[in-house]
Amino acid sequence: DEFTIKVLSCMETTDINDCAALRITYEFINTADTQATFSTTVVTAAYQNDYRLANTSPSDTDEEYSAQLEFVQPGNSVICATYYLLDNTSDDVNIQVSNLHNSSDQVLSLHYTFN
Repeated sequence: DEFTIKVLSCMETTDINDCAALRITYEFINTADTQATFSTTVVTAAYQNDYRLANTSPSDTDEEYSAQLEFVQPGNSVICATYYLLDNTSDDVNIQVSNLHNSSDQVLSLHYTFN
């Protein structure tokens, strides 16, 4: 295994253009023998009504968003965040995380329901 990943939270927010967005926070643990980054190890995707949501950027500086590019040494971890532009704030969102180096190896699937 190259990594362990945990979803820590999902929250509704707004993006850089003040549009509705979903922020997902992950803990990325590097279990490989070499350094790695979240963004070059995993692929994340979010779907709403079977439509893949576009990635977006935070409205303000977000260190966890920037941490996607941080090199993580073997045995260490980092907290990262991704943002998705929502189609609406009523229909559920399905989130998938896969191994970038083996796209058929789905690591994690999560279902987010709006309150």
